[in-house]
Formats: sequence, C-alpha cells, structure tokens
Amino acid sequence: MRKRKVMVLLLTCILLASSLAGCGGGAGPAGIDKDAPVVIYSDVQYNTLDPYQTNATSDNLIFTNVYECLVRVDNEGAIIPQLAKSWDVSDDGLVYTFDLADNAHFHNGDNVKASDVVFSIDYARQYARRMTFYEMIETVKALDDYTVEIRLSNMSPLFMSYLYYLPVLSESYVTEHDGDIRLNTCGSGPYRVVEFDSATHCKLEAVEDYHLGAPAIQNVEFRYYSDASSAQVAFETGEIQVMSLVPSAAEGVVSTGKYNHESVPTLHCSLMLLNHEKAPLDNVLVRKALSYAVDKQACIDIAYDGYATELRLIPDTDCFGVDFSDAEDISYNPEYAKELLTEAGYPDGLNFADYGIVLDVIPSGYYEKMAQVVQMNWKDVGIDIEIVGNANSDSDVPNGNYAIFTYGYAFKSDLSYNQVHYSSNNGLNSARFVDSYSDEAFAQADVELDPAVRAEIYKDLVTHLVDQCVNIPIFRRQSIIAWDKNIKANFYTDVNHMYFVYDWSWTN
Repeated sequence: MRKRKVMVLLLTCILLASSLAGCGGGAGPAGIDKDAPVVIYSDVQYNTLDPYQTNATSDNLIFTNVYECLVRVDNEGAIIPQLAKSWDVSDDGLVYTFDLADNAHFHNGDNVKASDVVFSIDYARQYARRMTFYEMIETVKALDDYTVEIRLSNMSPLFMSYLYYLPVLSESYVTEHDGDIRLNTCGSGPYRVVEFDSATHCKLEAVEDYHLGAPAIQNVEFRYYSDASSAQVAFETGEIQVMSLVPSAAEGVVSTGKYNHESVPTLHCSLMLLNHEKAPLDNVLVRKALSYAVDKQACIDIAYDGYATELRLIPDTDCFGVDFSDAEDISYNPEYAKELLTEAGYPDGLNFADYGIVLDVIPSGYYEKMAQVVQMNWKDVGIDIEIVGNANSDSDVPNGNYAIFTYGYAFKSDLSYNQVHYSSNNGLNSARFVDSYSDEAFAQADVELDPAVRAEIYKDLVTHLVDQCVNIPIFRRQSIIAWDKNIKANFYTDVNHMYFVYDWSWTN
C-alpha cells in the first residue's frame, strides 16, 4: 500500500540542474522559450476581473498576480510589505498608520496613492463577499499622498493578514469605467492582464518597471479545462507547465520522475455542514453520534486517495490557538455512536426522512465520494439518509436552505478568523450555531494583547467547540502540484494565493 504523509511545504523548491542547457537569446533552459507563457491549469472557470465581486479561488489566483494589497502573508503567517513599506500601530491596537511606497504605479502609469487605498476600502464596502476582511475598519484617511491611517472599531488579531484580501484599485481607472471593472482591470502588481475570456483563459504579461523589481517569468496564462483527464494529457505533452493533479492521477504522474512535484497542505477543511436550526440537529447528542460514526480515514482514502489528513475542527493545529490537549478525541467509534443515539432518544436508530432531511452534496469531484462513505458509516449505526445532488450551495448554504451539506471552508493562521463559523454574532455562520460561551471567548481574545493569554482563552474555547460538535470536520486536503522541471516555483498554503508567479523563475 502506498505510504501517505503530509509533506511540509518547501519555501525554496528543489533546484534541478542535470543537463539543462544555458539561456541563449529568447530560449530558456533545455531550449524552452522564455517568452512563451507559463500555462497554469484551472479546473474552474473565471467570473470577473473585479476582485470585490467574487470569492472564487480561480479569480483570486489572477488577482494575486495583477493587484497588490498593502501587505502579503507567507505560509507562517508573517506579514510581508507590498504597497506599504512600513507601518505603525497605536498602543491600544486600534490605529494603524501605513507609509506607502512612492514608486508603485498602476498599470496605466499613475502612482498608487493613499487616496486609492481609501477609495478601495470604500469600494469594498459595497460588497458583502469580503465583509469579514473589512468589517472591523471604522475609518480610513489619507494623511498625505503616501500615508494612510486606518482606525478599527475593535481590536482584531487578524487585521493585518486580512489586508491581503483587500486589493488596492485605481480610483481614476474605476471612475473612468463608471465603476464597471468586470472585464477591465488596472492593478499595480507584477503582472498586467492582456487577454481575458471568463470561459477559457486569462493571459498576463510581466510589468518590467514593477516597483519591487521585474518578474523573472515574462508571460503567464491561467487556462481552464473542463475535464481533468484532458488537462493531464495537455500537461504531459507540455501544453501546461503547472498543474494541480486529481489525487487518483497523482501517483502515475509523480512516479515518472519527469516533473517537479509537491504535496501542499492547504488551509482548507472538507466537512459535513450541519444546520442547528433543523431538528434533530439542534441536539448535541445527535451531532456527537453523527461525528463518532464517521470513519474519516476511509473518507480520505476513498474520496481523496490518501492525500489529506484528518481534522477535528475547521482550523488545524498550525493555526494560532488550536490546542487539542484538553479536547475530547472524537475518533471513529461506531459502538459509542449507537450509545449516544440511544441517549439522544433514538434506541432503534434514526431515519432523517422522518424530518424531511436529506444529505445535500455538491455534484462533482470528491464531495460525492465523501458523502457516500458517510452515508454508509451512518447506515452501520442505524442512521438512514438520502443523498441528493445540489448545485446551489452558494445560495442555499448562506440562506440556511439545507440541513446537512458536504462543504468546504478555508481557514487562516489564527483561530480568531473562525468567528465566521462559530460566532452567533457573525452573519456568515452557516451552521446557525448560537452559543454565548463561544461569543464571549472570541470577544475576550480579540482585545487581549498578550499572546500567551490569548492562547489560553483559545485552548478552552477549542475544547468547548469540539464538545459541541458544531459541524463534522473530516479532512484537510493537500494540493498535489506537478510542474515543469525548467521552472523553480514555490506555493502557498492559502488556496486563494497559492500561485504567486512573481516568486518563480527559470532554473537556469
């Protein structure tokens, strides 16, 4: 049996040097044309070039390269200057003053100024999709052309990292286009858009006078393929240079030895989302029985070919504050699940059809397989449920029009972010979980300046959340990325910023 393990993301990828020819004229290593685009596979079509009208990963990967934010975030959660070259924070943690780089330009040649930052945050407020990232901002002011002051309504441990989700727009460009930048864009990042078709591709070219230095890779194309098998053929014939592999195909590609490859643990949880407003899911004993009955490793093996690790909450232990040392170990235990069902008042089992409940599943990819494993697991302990394909997750989940849904959530480097999932004060709490202890603990940690004290607050909170079985976290998937050996690349665990091509170069 193939050995599985979580591979630590390499910040500097393996250098491959064997028999690669030197650069000559326009040719890259081994005769590769350095002016030809580096093609990156996407399994999802694109929506828009307006970064505030979408949260789709496919779109965000474009924005990561075209737009800039005040700062970036690395895999360890460290804040990296981007448009802001430095910043100061007031003693009370509420006022941030940013000094902008005075040599940063939008792709139309205009300098990036403090007024553009003010405009961008005001623009973002029109859209709820990124509310989590701006809702703590009370005011934003341009103190001069290159100084911005942002005042928060409350302390937020994640405010600086949230800025990576607030791209800076050109006020003049947006105004010139009457606020419609769905098909037009003018960022200040290392690449500009030269061709965009939401159904097929997006082509980028390097900005030679980029204020942090010219990119090493000159041309990039994000290309959509509707069929993963066709994409793999294109990858193996050299039409695609970078590809996130379907787990079932990964072994065959990796074993050839022809490509660089990396298993990147993503900041993503695949889970069974439970709606607490639907009986009997409002009963913690029922939720706990459902949790103990799920064989998470079987879900990983069958749905994701082993390229994932089990989760106990939506965030994992590399997220600040996640400490399971005092938490209940809710591992697969069907016999105990039956005991809990009896205690909950279902000694003869539970048929969800009696409550009008079905198991909604996103009808594509690994979610279907995951749902099938869970359905069988529950059947083994006397729980019956019908699986129904539902392509309306983007509307049904936020509106509470579901009971149980196979779903996925991203997490960040600090437990504070997960207020979106576990706080009754947050409109994005799709589980409809209402719990005063959790609300108070999150609020207390958010105003605590001492990291050690915050960690203790979170440790108790994690123990409580595990006990409540708010949802059923199942696994943290890995992205199995293969890429051309002529390219030196590294990848980010945040799926929305995974491909920052500015960090890439040719190996020779």
